[in-house]
Amino acid sequence: MLEQLKLSNLALSVQAEVDFTPGMICITGETGAGKSLVVDALGLVLGSKADANMVRQGEKQLEVSAQFSIENNARVIGLLGEYGFLDDKVPYGSAAARAAAANARPQTTIPADLNALAHHSHAATPDQAQAYGQGLAQGQGQPQPESVAAGTEGSAGLSMTAQASDAPAGADESADTAAAAVAAAAEAEAAAMACDQADGQAVGLEMLSTAEICGDLVLRRVVTAEGKSKAYINGHMATLTQLRDLGEHLVAIHGQHASVRLMDEKHQLETVDNFGKLRPLVNEVNTAFNNYQKLRQDLVKLSDLQKQGAATYRQDRYDLEELRRLDFQEGDYENLEAMFDRAMHQAQFSYILAQFRAIVEGGDSNVVSILRERLMEMDKVKAFDPDISRIMENIESAILHLEEGTSIAEDLASQGMEMSTNELEGKMSKAHDLARRFSCLPRELYLMSDRIERKVTEFLGLKDRITAMTEEVRKARAEYEAAASRLSEARIKAAAELSASISGKITTLAMPDARFDIQIRRDEEGRPRLGGRDELCFMFSANLGQDLRPLAAVASGGELSRLALAIEVLTASVKSTPTLIFDEVDTGISGRTASAVGDLLQELGQYVQVITVTHLPQVAAKAHTQFVVAKFNEQGGVNSTITMLDSEGRIEEISRMIGGSVITETTRRSAYELLNETL
Repeated sequence: MLEQLKLSNLALSVQAEVDFTPGMICITGETGAGKSLVVDALGLVLGSKADANMVRQGEKQLEVSAQFSIENNARVIGLLGEYGFLDDKVPYGSAAARAAAANARPQTTIPADLNALAHHSHAATPDQAQAYGQGLAQGQGQPQPESVAAGTEGSAGLSMTAQASDAPAGADESADTAAAAVAAAAEAEAAAMACDQADGQAVGLEMLSTAEICGDLVLRRVVTAEGKSKAYINGHMATLTQLRDLGEHLVAIHGQHASVRLMDEKHQLETVDNFGKLRPLVNEVNTAFNNYQKLRQDLVKLSDLQKQGAATYRQDRYDLEELRRLDFQEGDYENLEAMFDRAMHQAQFSYILAQFRAIVEGGDSNVVSILRERLMEMDKVKAFDPDISRIMENIESAILHLEEGTSIAEDLASQGMEMSTNELEGKMSKAHDLARRFSCLPRELYLMSDRIERKVTEFLGLKDRITAMTEEVRKARAEYEAAASRLSEARIKAAAELSASISGKITTLAMPDARFDIQIRRDEEGRPRLGGRDELCFMFSANLGQDLRPLAAVASGGELSRLALAIEVLTASVKSTPTLIFDEVDTGISGRTASAVGDLLQELGQYVQVITVTHLPQVAAKAHTQFVVAKFNEQGGVNSTITMLDSEGRIEEISRMIGGSVITETTRRSAYELLNETL
């Protein structure tokens, strides 16, 4: 629930602090006074887009903060924990503290004697009306004319920028009343502190804000004149996304254009889903659709690959056969190149080997024979010097190496070529041709062979993959159809319940002969889509004897407004959002219809907190609490103020709403009667 709203330098308002109560709250005021100030301020703290033009002219920045009670809002507390804004050592929520704060709020009553207000008829001027409203907010009962003119500042529920004035007549009485109010507030604060000490378990409580200890949430937004924005959650820097996520579970704002959106069939479908709490089923259908769509796209890609592969398959097979005939593995081209070089120099190769063998072993004067003779001679003198033995060892080693070299040369000479020179030349030429075709080096042809072979293998395997993928798509389609069917059944049930509820509501909105129905048609032939297969249309007939027709074709502006409000109330009541704001959704209605609208909002206020911005006295009279927004010229500028009204102030304000700028005994009596009807 929204407990308090503080703002400064927002639009025309210099500064305001508003304490909200449970139940139905209405905000009224002259056209152009800024009745939507609260809605705009809440939009900022809930993460809406900020504009530098929202900053009051001449000021550096605007600031808005809102305090919410979240003790029983598990989803908000869960998000705060996820964001790291909770302290696990402190129990989140002090029911006793909130009870003390609730008991300290002023209660609104209707005065029994209307004649006591007669001598205040001069309070119709703007300055006097402001002072009068502030005096009533102080709980001062019937202020004296001097007090009204002075505009003393109120403190019970609202702090405003006060007009400077001398001490008014009857100041002693005002001082006594103010002192009593201060004493009561101090007593309530002491009670709250005692509750906090009992509930807080005294572990580091001084480091936490009062809002955190009492189970409250404070959202704050600062926007500079340059358009820069900062957001805070319980004093911690936060992102706008975090504000928006929290806001979804704190406040729902229903604007003036709800009747226009009501004619949109997509919005109508969302309305039925919200009423029937079908979002989990919708999400299930969307998940099944996304899975089906992904698998189907994968199948299309495989089919495209198969088409592309079929176009190149024949050429790929030909190229692969060419590469297989070449039969290159890693290093084969280098070996082929070496063999080709040898073949090109075979004569020189054979001659040199023959010369080597002749020198080493050929004839009587070959190198080996000469070295052996010298060894025998050295053997005769080795006893005279040990180094001779070392020389002999080296000569023996040289003889062994020469003989081994000769053996290798003999083997090489006896070896024949694996391929003829022509064959080698043909294979080298083929390798170079293929290398040019595939734009690679000849030594890399074995890689190209592997690549084309994989491509051909993958193409041949596409048939099996497509068969398997087709089966997966079929199963995914069946899962989608089953989920969509369950959603359709649930929508039919929810639509019937919503239709019956709306039909019951609209008869109380000055449409006794109106009929309403929701027509659902299931599209069996079309492709799967997000949100299921249902096509929905709101059907309406305002008069007896007329057939039901699509809402957009037959409903007038006033009828649309009433239907939109009835639907907003019905769908809002099934949501878990603790605060609902209706921003002039009663546009286009009056008289008995306006009174019925007020009854609807008052009924809704029994379950959740309802804040409505209205220009209708019949709606304002149904509220449990009323605020008035006024615009005044002061210090060379304009300032919008918002004031909580007590019973007498409400009579004056509703009188103005009834009679315009002229407030008479007749309008006061009408206002009194409207207020008494709600008791």
